[in-house]
Amino acid sequence: MTPRRRSKKNRDLPDNLYTGTGGYFYRHPVTGKNHGAGSDRAEAIKAANALNRILVKPNSLVNRILGAHSLPAVLDRFRKEYLADQDHSKSYNDQINEKLRRIERELGAETAWESIDLKTLSDWLATLTRDLYIKYRMLWVQIFDFACSVGLSPANIAELTIVKKSPKKARKRWSLETYQAVYAHAEPWLQVAMDFAITSLQRRIDLTSVHKKRDIVDGRILVMQVKTKKRIAIRIGGSLEQVIARAKQLHPFCPFVIGHKPERARRSPKNPKEHPYQVATTYLTKAVAAARDKSDVFKGWAPEELPTLHELRSLGAHLYQEAGYPLEYIQALLGHADAKMTELYLSGYGEKWQEVRADLPLR
Repeated sequence: MTPRRRSKKNRDLPDNLYTGTGGYFYRHPVTGKNHGAGSDRAEAIKAANALNRILVKPNSLVNRILGAHSLPAVLDRFRKEYLADQDHSKSYNDQINEKLRRIERELGAETAWESIDLKTLSDWLATLTRDLYIKYRMLWVQIFDFACSVGLSPANIAELTIVKKSPKKARKRWSLETYQAVYAHAEPWLQVAMDFAITSLQRRIDLTSVHKKRDIVDGRILVMQVKTKKRIAIRIGGSLEQVIARAKQLHPFCPFVIGHKPERARRSPKNPKEHPYQVATTYLTKAVAAARDKSDVFKGWAPEELPTLHELRSLGAHLYQEAGYPLEYIQALLGHADAKMTELYLSGYGEKWQEVRADLPLR
């Protein structure tokens, strides 16, 4: 979109310099942050010109004449030649594409790829929160790996940026007592969903996708796990059989195990549904959070400590372990390729004691 024409009195101001309350401010062309430039017009103009010489990259016409590649063109090749060949789920690819769009939007559609140097990249990453910094840095490393492999970059400068460690997770675990307290404040359809979560140990995208006829065959639930692409057949019995029976009785006209009649029918292109009663993943997460908050059992806890729908997988795994099921059994249900990940899910439920013997005969 063409920027609005400056007023006559401000037409001599250089790019990125604006008037504000009490003086002037300079808008960083990369980060978009505003910086005070004082009230002296001449000094503000001088400073803005100096900053523009450092921060503003050559325009698209110069780039074309010099044969430079545009940032969007390189990212488009990354999508088509790299991402398309990876065995990622659709939801994961959607997340990556959203990040790529943000990069284009914030660094500029006319930016030359060759102008993305270490300082530009470091300055842009520095504007992000720690979690986003870690995710975007990993993506930039992949982008530059691709660029190096096709001759667009001599080196992977993203690897030279600061490596930040993920912060220790503050989110707490569910206990059986807190689960039961929240369960008491849940609607019947949500109680089915919660019980289905802790008995099947599946992720929310897999929980909401289980079809009563298509996926329940010969006494088994056939799950094609979206994240891992693992195919597991869960034998229905015990509590899980009761959950399925309650689901069929509660909403017989809904083809999905987790079903709920919405107050009003709405279609969302981001979350298309096969049936009006099918529950979207985001709605299920919000419903669990609403019942949790209504119960007041976590009153006084910091927001980042509150357990969510996802942590029900850990609770279910813990309950299986307490019931004497072996680690391999729990790992298979969770769909983990590595036992260490299963052990991570089981951590946080108190110290585990290893039984040993001390039968050395002294006489």
